Amino acid sequence: MRLLLTTALSLGLATAALATPAAAQSARVERAQVYRSILASELSTLLNNSGYASVTKASETMFDVETQEGFRFSVEMAACDIEGDTQGCFGILFFSSWGLEAADRTKVAAAVSKFNDEYRIGKALVLNDRVHAERYITTDGGVTQDHIRDEANTFLLMMERLNEILHEAVAR
Repeated sequence: MRLLLTTALSLGLATAALATPAAAQSARVERAQVYRSILASELSTLLNNSGYASVTKASETMFDVETQEGFRFSVEMAACDIEGDTQGCFGILFFSSWGLEAADRTKVAAAVSKFNDEYRIGKALVLNDRVHAERYITTDGGVTQDHIRDEANTFLLMMERLNEILHEAVAR
């Protein structure tokens, strides 16, 4: 009888011990809808539900967005409806541009170079009459809507830093 009771208690403790890591695991891992490609309607819904001041459809695969703080950027879908592949788009490009005065070009080019050295997760370019900055993400392997929102937020943080660096460069 004592052996049976000891075995029962041991099995009960073992079950309790196994349940604890499983509970911790389930608190760490949750199920989310994974997108291997994204449709324009899905991206539109995501952007419109993200708390931006405005989201305007500029074309079939491009949206112009304004944040609550007044920062404007665009979101363009890329690698769309590739023949023989899944319907939808496999890339999303977040981008924005700033006007550039000719007298500031040298200072701004140095500032953009500094930004690119600090932030390798996106890029900024000095073009003829403007500064262009972008961040590109893919749906390779699948992404969640939370991941796309996080990428948009990362882009916005990068743009905030780029804006600071540009203003420091031209001392305005």
